Amino acid sequence: MECDDVKKRALLVIYNAAHFRELLRLAQLLLKSGAYVPVLLFVSPYPGLSAHYQQCISLGVRAIVRGQSLQKKTHRWLVTIALIPSAVYNVVWILLHAIVPGFLRKPLRSVYQYLARHCRRIGDAIKDLLYSAINHLLGLIKSSDNLWVHGLRAVKEWRFARRICRILQPDIVILAEDNVEYLSSVWVRAAHQQGLPVLVVPYCLAGIEEPAAVYWKHPKHDADSDENQRLARSFPQWVYEYQGRRLVRLPAKRALPMEWLDISSPLPWVMNGSYADAIAVESEFMRNFYKRQGIPSKQLVTTGAVSDDVLYTTLQDLEGQRCRLYRQYGMKEDRPMLLCAVPPLTSAMANLRQEFESYDDMIRFWIDSMKRVEGYNVFISLHPTMDRTQFKWIEEIGWWGMGLAPPDTAVMIALCDIYVASVSSTIRWAIACGKPVINYDVYRFRFPDFRPAPGVITVETKEEFLLALRRITTDSNYYDLLREAQLNVSRYWGMIDGRSGKRILELIDRLTQQYTTKPKYYHGMGGVEASRVRKIISGNKLASCQLRS
Repeated sequence: MECDDVKKRALLVIYNAAHFRELLRLAQLLLKSGAYVPVLLFVSPYPGLSAHYQQCISLGVRAIVRGQSLQKKTHRWLVTIALIPSAVYNVVWILLHAIVPGFLRKPLRSVYQYLARHCRRIGDAIKDLLYSAINHLLGLIKSSDNLWVHGLRAVKEWRFARRICRILQPDIVILAEDNVEYLSSVWVRAAHQQGLPVLVVPYCLAGIEEPAAVYWKHPKHDADSDENQRLARSFPQWVYEYQGRRLVRLPAKRALPMEWLDISSPLPWVMNGSYADAIAVESEFMRNFYKRQGIPSKQLVTTGAVSDDVLYTTLQDLEGQRCRLYRQYGMKEDRPMLLCAVPPLTSAMANLRQEFESYDDMIRFWIDSMKRVEGYNVFISLHPTMDRTQFKWIEEIGWWGMGLAPPDTAVMIALCDIYVASVSSTIRWAIACGKPVINYDVYRFRFPDFRPAPGVITVETKEEFLLALRRITTDSNYYDLLREAQLNVSRYWGMIDGRSGKRILELIDRLTQQYTTKPKYYHGMGGVEASRVRKIISGNKLASCQLRS
C-alpha cells in the first residue's frame, strides 16, 4: 500500500450532526479508494460530537476537533508571568547565601523551604486566574450582539480557515453545504488563495422558501428596518420578498462584515449558492432545482450521492436485511414496515400552535397516531439534531410493533414500505426508491419541493393526516397505485445504480488534477461570471441578485 505522504489529502469540514453522517460516508469511500487520506474537521460543537469523533477513530478515519493543537505554540507572555514565583525563589536564595549573616540563615530557612514547596502552586494559580479572566472577557464579547463583535468573529473564522489550509495542506476541501449562517464561505476563499479546489457535496434539499418561512415574522430580518436599510440598499442580493414582506437573509450586523471582508456568498438566500468549483448533485431533479435557484449550470455536476449507493446496496438484499432487523427488535417477520421520521423542533412554533399546545404535544400525537396502525412494524426515526436518550421510552413499547430506528436513515428508507415525514429532505430518497410518502406539513411551511412527485401525499391538519395514514395502510389498491406512480419518476429523483461513489471520486480526481497545473487565484473565479445578474425564482416572486466580480 502507498504511504500516506504520497496520497492526496481531502479536508472534509463538518458543522453539525447531519453533515457528519454524509461526510463520514464520503470519507470511508475516499479511504477505501486508496488514493486519498480523508481528514474530518469538526468546526462547531454539537450534541454527540464526542461519539462521532470516537467513531472516526474506530473506523481509522483521521478526525480533528477545533481547538486541538496542530502545532506547538508557546504563549510566551503567560510563561513569563508564571515564572515570577521562581524568580522570587531565586532572589531569596541569593539573599540567604550572599547577604544574610550566617546566624540568621537557619531561622529564615523555613521561609525558604516554604517558597520552594509552593512556588509551582503559586505559578499555576496565576495562570488559572489569567485564563479565567480571559475566558470571562471572551464570554462577554461573544454574548454581545453588535457590528464589531460579528466583524471580529468573521475575521476569526477567516483566519482559522487560512491557518488550517496552511498547516494541513490538503489537496481538496469538501463541504456538505455552503451556508452564510455558518460563515462556511471562508473555506472557499481560504482554499482558493492556497490554490486548492473546493467541492460541495450537498446533504439535503433546501430552497429559498425554507429560511424565508422561518424568518418571515422576525423583526431582525426586516429589510425595511432602520438597521437593515443600508444592507438592502448596498447589497441587494441579501434581500428577498416573501409573502409580501421584504426580508434580509441575515441582519446587517452579521452580513456587512462578510461583504467588507469579501467572504460572502454570491447568492446568500440559496443554500450552496457558492463560489465553489463544483457542486456534486445527486439527480436530475436536484440539478434542475439548483438551476431554478439561480446557481450556474457549469458549477453543477450530476454524480449521484454516496447515500444513493447505500440505498442501492440495501435494496439488493432488502428481505434479508429486513428480517435481521425484525429479529433484532423482536418483531413479526411477515409484516411490512412503516418508517416515521418525527420532525425536529424549529423556530416556527407559531405555525405549530394552530393545532398543538407545544412541541411535546405534537410528538405525542405523532407517536399515538403510529400506535393506531395495524398490520405494520413501525420504526420511529429521529433527526440527527435530536437526542436519542430522550426517546428511549419508545423502545419500551416494542410489543406494539414499534421501535426506535437505527440512526442510518438511508438504510431504513430503503427497507420500509411507507415513509411518513414532515417536509424532510430525506423524502427525495423515498421517491428514488419508489416508496409512497405521507408528507405531514405540521409547521405549514408549504414548500413546493415535492409537489412534482405523484406518490407523495401532502397534508396539513390532524384530520387529513389520520385519514391519509388510515387509507394508505388499509387500502392495498390505493397503496399499489401510489407505489407505481412513485416508481415511474424514481430515476428522475435519484441515481440508484451503485456507481455514484465512483462518479464522485472521478470528479474529485478531475478537480485535484486541474489545480495541480493552475496558479493560485482569486476565489471569485469559482464558476460564477463577474457582474452577472440572475433571478431567484420562487413561485411568482423574483428577487434580483447582482453577483459580485
